[in-house]
Amino acid sequence: LLMSDQYEELQAELRHGHNLILFNSVDEFKTVLAQLLQNPDQIATISANGRAFIENRFSYDAMAKTILDRFSALETTPTQ
Repeated sequence: LLMSDQYEELQAELRHGHNLILFNSVDEFKTVLAQLLQNPDQIATISANGRAFIENRFSYDAMAKTILDRFSALETTPTQ
């Protein structure tokens, strides 16, 4: 289960209650955690969505594709 405090640089694809849990204070963290512990199905769903995000974004295959796409873009950029 992905959990984080809120900050400006957070990836736009990460959404509270969908693929991670966000909180602004220790008290909010405690409240959200207590609610989640009462709903194991919600934990499972958010966890699965979070895992899919991480695997799709940070797997070796995804990182290699990003690097290759950037190199390809450099090759097609005209030089002056």
